[in-house]
Amino acid sequence: MNLTKVKIKNNETEIHYANNVGKGNNKTTIFKSWERQSPEFLNCLEPLKKYLLEALDLDEEYGEGMTITGLTLKEENPDGDYIENYGVVISAVKKLDNSNTPACINTPYIPPCRNENTLTIMNDDLAMEINIIIDFCERFINGGERAQGELFK
Repeated sequence: MNLTKVKIKNNETEIHYANNVGKGNNKTTIFKSWERQSPEFLNCLEPLKKYLLEALDLDEEYGEGMTITGLTLKEENPDGDYIENYGVVISAVKKLDNSNTPACINTPYIPPCRNENTLTIMNDDLAMEINIIIDFCERFINGGERAQGELFK
């Protein structure tokens, strides 16, 4: 799956991915579900908070009250074999003390590490976290990673 975007809300999941339909043409598919996500799926996004704070040069304590809500991926080297060929934007919301509406936060584009002269926070650890998220998205699309419904009402 060539994941391009994942957006998570309380009762909605939106996953964008591209399929190669031949001769270098890609078809973008948008998968939407109104089923709740499994706790494990939601938890797989949390490690991205560290990278968001690092990209924005914010202290760790600023991450309190922050929830990662999405990830946008751009494949920069489609011939490469590694996720390090992806650049990313990480999205989050942060609860505010003086407002009922949270602040929406996006990192600037985090490019892949192309060589030693590229200034980026993309590394093997972030690449591993992205791979985990891609795996959860694939399972969600295939009917897994959903929250269990109520057995009795």
